[in-house]
Amino acid sequence: MNGKGYPMTKDEIYRKYIEWANGAPGVEHDELFGKPAGSCDVYEDHNTVINHLYFLLVRRVGEKTSPFVFYEENVFEKLDSGDMRIVKTCYRFPQQVNE
Repeated sequence: MNGKGYPMTKDEIYRKYIEWANGAPGVEHDELFGKPAGSCDVYEDHNTVINHLYFLLVRRVGEKTSPFVFYEENVFEKLDSGDMRIVKTCYRFPQQVNE
């Protein structure tokens, strides 16, 4: 799988999911991105917030469990009004998936 530094699209993540599922996906494309398992702000300064939404699917292979983990990275710009505006979204695999 691709490492942490490589941003991916939803379609690329779904293709990797189908590979992981041995060609027999248990969820459809949009369902894969529907229910994050967790959310974490990983960076914040006066102008920017970077948030990660983590997604997890698990399948059993014999006696073992096999996880499929990825995250959506959202970069927000802080506005003078106090609101935030999303400026970038991409998808990545955590580094340990590739190691």
